[in-house]
Amino acid sequence: MEKNDALALLPLGQMGHIVPMIELAKRLLHHGLSIHIFLLQLPFLNNHPINSYISNIKSSHPSISFHHLPIITLPSLSPTPLDDLVQTLKLSVHHLLRHLHSSSCSFRALIVDFLCGPIVCDIVEELQLPLYIFCPINASALSALLYVPTLLSQSDTKFDELGDAPLHLAGLSYPIPASYFPEFMFDRTNEASKEMLASFALVPKLAKGVLLNSFEALEPHVIHGVANGLCFSSFEMTPIYCVGPITRSRLASEPRHESLVWLDEQPSGSVVFLSFGSLGAFPEAQLREIAIGLERSGQRFLWIVRGPPVSGGVKGGVMPWTEPDLKTLMPDRFEERTRERGILVRSWAPQVELLEHEAVGGFVTHCGWNSVLEAWVAGVAMIAWPLYAEQKMNKLFLVEEAEVAIEMRGDENGFVVAEEVEERVRWLMDSQGGRELSRKVEDVGKKARDAIMDGGTSHAAMIKMLQCMRGGEEDGGRQH
Repeated sequence: MEKNDALALLPLGQMGHIVPMIELAKRLLHHGLSIHIFLLQLPFLNNHPINSYISNIKSSHPSISFHHLPIITLPSLSPTPLDDLVQTLKLSVHHLLRHLHSSSCSFRALIVDFLCGPIVCDIVEELQLPLYIFCPINASALSALLYVPTLLSQSDTKFDELGDAPLHLAGLSYPIPASYFPEFMFDRTNEASKEMLASFALVPKLAKGVLLNSFEALEPHVIHGVANGLCFSSFEMTPIYCVGPITRSRLASEPRHESLVWLDEQPSGSVVFLSFGSLGAFPEAQLREIAIGLERSGQRFLWIVRGPPVSGGVKGGVMPWTEPDLKTLMPDRFEERTRERGILVRSWAPQVELLEHEAVGGFVTHCGWNSVLEAWVAGVAMIAWPLYAEQKMNKLFLVEEAEVAIEMRGDENGFVVAEEVEERVRWLMDSQGGRELSRKVEDVGKKARDAIMDGGTSHAAMIKMLQCMRGGEEDGGRQH
């Protein structure tokens, strides 16, 4: 290894962003690089699960160096997490610079999470390092987010005034309702929102390349459109490197979870698995409707249950959640009546291993991109139930463009009744249409696995990116 074959990585301090960045780091290790990951804690999240995960990674991959940036203490938490996120990022700038400049390593480049944009804008000139952006989202969502600054410059209308009006965006073959965009885009007067949107527009100016957690065969037309600058009107897009799917790998030190033992006793493809990400939570009324629908469906199920959001609400969301008291949350005697065909797991289970188990035949998901990729790699068909962030856009891509999922529609407030849960689960698990959908997802899964094999498109893109990083030719505006 050359002395200066070191890379610095800065993930966003949230589990859904840290995991794919660390999995990217594992892959980079195979290319003879020294990896240094800089971690920052977000004060508005429960960081215990993250710290536990990092501790396991340190034990299993001691060659990855972790550097904890000082914890930022905010005077008070804002009503919206985005304000606290942007403030935390900006207050972390000088700590990151100090670590980079004082390190004995000579870094080749810095790879930062797409949502760390505000910190990048503040330090890029002082950094004196090539900058690469890692996007733990798909090309369709990236295209939409990159185009938003242009869209807003063309009108004074606020997003929240547009409702469900369809927005036709450059590079996408289908419109996206305005209400599907992340909520932070709705308030044009909020300083944190303006800073985040401004950072999106600066990606092609500041970055030497964008690493995208997708693969060419999945969304070729959108990837081509983004790579050729359709999201921008006045300058060329930086190179796009499709290096996915990057999904969580099992840690050798993890004991086998009890839910996997239960799955061992179930027939092949018979179980629908319900999981809503590291932050998703439902109010008590919605949990009861899910339980009633699952019972009425007659299907086998494995459901990871969290307690209701602390602040309540009707829709599922990203608010802090409580440990579930299943006796009070579930309908009377629900576990007793469904004991022979269902299991409830409190708060967490090893999602990748569950999806890969042959007994699992369907997946009810919040449409987080990590979960979607994990389901694809495992070849498991999905019911899309988006909750927050860009997940509604992901749902639209899954259902309308890729046609590899069906959706939970719910009412105008996002509330889903038991009858819809029952109908959707039964269709996916016990209908000809569901079986055809599963076959289609299996085909996509093979393409996903092929992409990261030696000679696959994503493997080749990674090698091309490293060649350019190590001093190869520039080739802006093209995909790899």
